[in-house]
Amino acid sequence: MPDIEQIVRTGFHAEIDRLVPADLAVPPAPVRPLGEREAAGRSRSIARGWKLPALAASAVVFVAAGVVALNSHEAPTVTVASEPAATSSAAREVGATIPYDLYTHCGIREALIDKNYYVASPVLDDGNGNPPKGWGNPYNSGTMTVNADKTADFHDAAGHRAHFVLRPGAATWLQICS
Repeated sequence: MPDIEQIVRTGFHAEIDRLVPADLAVPPAPVRPLGEREAAGRSRSIARGWKLPALAASAVVFVAAGVVALNSHEAPTVTVASEPAATSSAAREVGATIPYDLYTHCGIREALIDKNYYVASPVLDDGNGNPPKGWGNPYNSGTMTVNADKTADFHDAAGHRAHFVLRPGAATWLQICS
């Protein structure tokens, strides 16, 4: 039976070597060989002691770190679907039109523009809490224009439009859908 601890250590070090630039890498701690007495009682001590749970926890962390690392290399921008992303500060200038990815997963309800929350007027959905037919899901790319009257207008290449009104003093979303 292979030594699972050694396999996990080897895999962990290989993953770290792949992800961390050589000039930032810290050399791994030396692994001392087991003495004859330790090797004889090794299987019993792992099964009864704290090492097996610690090894299992390390394996879970190793796998989770690998998944996060692989995903971060595949998609440089990660957006959590349950919380819409904020826009750049370019929208601060009244009348400026900026590229904007409108969160549409539960219908067109809100927009966050330069740390200001806006509510859709009217709310647009399909009646079942989804975006209207033809809109992207969970996001729809287009442009957003902030107007002097504390409103904002979204437009996309397909001709979709949404109007938003500023929610003064708002510090979070009215609704975060899953």
